[in-house]
Amino acid sequence: AVRRSLESFDLTYLEFNGVRLEIVPADAKLSAGSAGTVVYWSVDDFDEALRHFLRVGATLYRGPAHVEDGKQMCML
Repeated sequence: AVRRSLESFDLTYLEFNGVRLEIVPADAKLSAGSAGTVVYWSVDDFDEALRHFLRVGATLYRGPAHVEDGKQMCML
């Protein structure tokens, strides 16, 4: 794994074969330990993917937020 950091977000992560592992502090919405495990993936059209998941019954839990390189993220 290669250690990388995004200074503008004060974030350090490991990258291995295209997989990024981020360790983030627990907070009111994200538990510590394995209960706080979250999986993110990339989509071609964020807005359309979000509309799709909401349409099929998902509930927006956190975000959307802008992150590095103009990307967006959310938790459903």
